[in-house]
Amino acid sequence: MSTFTRLQKRLSRQGIETQYENNIYRFNKEQIEAEVLLPESLPLEEKAVQQLLDLASVHVPGSDAKVCRTRATPDFHPGAVAPVGSIVATTTDLVIPAAIGTDINCGMRLLTTGLSYAEAYSQKEALIQQLKNTLLLDQRDVPVTLTSFSALFDEGLAAWLQELPQQGVWQQADFKRMHAELNAILSTQAIQAHS
Repeated sequence: MSTFTRLQKRLSRQGIETQYENNIYRFNKEQIEAEVLLPESLPLEEKAVQQLLDLASVHVPGSDAKVCRTRATPDFHPGAVAPVGSIVATTTDLVIPAAIGTDINCGMRLLTTGLSYAEAYSQKEALIQQLKNTLLLDQRDVPVTLTSFSALFDEGLAAWLQELPQQGVWQQADFKRMHAELNAILSTQAIQAHS
């Protein structure tokens, strides 16, 4: 009996229905649903599933405000309250890519594409395949050189961005925007180190 089958039986005893198809786990408990993008080679932890379903059931009493969709990325594992890797969309059109993320600077980024919902939906299968290739099949081309690492540890994040090679993903990167975001998010002076 596979590890997933054993876990599926344990979850079933708790009233949690489980399905797995195309690297996506789907969970349902009392009409509360959640999905996890996770290849078979990575472990699925019971506590994280329970935390994700608890997060999916969040609502504001006496209000229509609630969690509408709950998903998790391949770094899915138990957290202090909510699972690491969780993504939550609420009724107020708020998307929270990192419900938690205080350990080891983990977290997710919400990136905008410039596509409307209709445009994204019409390209859904191609987008899903590209995300699988990037997130699950390690088909990214993100070169980082010794020079850029030295700049990161000697001079900080801004210097690291300047030293990245114009190859792979960096050929299409908007460095002006990345510098602006970096300046808006944190003080680069606060993250100084020496190699």
